[in-house]
Amino acid sequence: MKERILGIIPARGGSKGIPRKNILPILGKPLICYTIESALKSGVFFRLICSTDDKEIARIAKKHGAEVPFLRPKSLARDDASMVPVLQHAVNFIEKQEGRRVDFVFCLQPTNPLRAPEDIISGVRKIKRTGADSVIGVVKVDSDHPILMKKIVNSRLMPYILEEKEGTRRQDYKPYAYKRSGSVYIVKRDILMEKDSLWGDYTSPLILPKKRSIGIDDRTDLLLTELILKQGGRKKS
Repeated sequence: MKERILGIIPARGGSKGIPRKNILPILGKPLICYTIESALKSGVFFRLICSTDDKEIARIAKKHGAEVPFLRPKSLARDDASMVPVLQHAVNFIEKQEGRRVDFVFCLQPTNPLRAPEDIISGVRKIKRTGADSVIGVVKVDSDHPILMKKIVNSRLMPYILEEKEGTRRQDYKPYAYKRSGSVYIVKRDILMEKDSLWGDYTSPLILPKKRSIGIDDRTDLLLTELILKQGGRKKS
């Protein structure tokens, strides 16, 4: 029997950094639509839903192909609301509606519009192949490598974690470092629902290219995203 993979796009109405960010026009299309588009093209979801507290976001999500079977409770739409209870609420609703359990939950953050359908497919394949509790998308870092991180102690600049010897070249940054991209989060249903975790004990990485790993936090990210989309966007690297 084919696994039941639930795609959830969490998109609350509030946003402090960029107001109404989730539906901000990017080259004439609301931001959330890029995520809906890639999710539908991947073909892996038995249902793709948007969890939102906002009627305008709900209308736009439905118009572009996502389901909005509920409006998220206000208690789960505050600035301090964490992702796990938001996803659990959605899973509980869908399982009650369907009368069946899901197998995997894929969290699709709408602020990562450059995610490609193959990134979603690769995440699903990896969690099945490895048996991991979760698969999280990561991107290799160079300019943000931990060896460059410093702290100030008694007015002296000190290594934060790793010592950087004078003259160290970028090629010598070891071990390689990766950061979460925000593009891919897939977790086994029981890890999310019974262990209250999006990660679990065994998380497997899915290494993604930089250009498909940009998360929109500020206006600079918006400009860079628009530039990448104009130059081919989510085409396979």
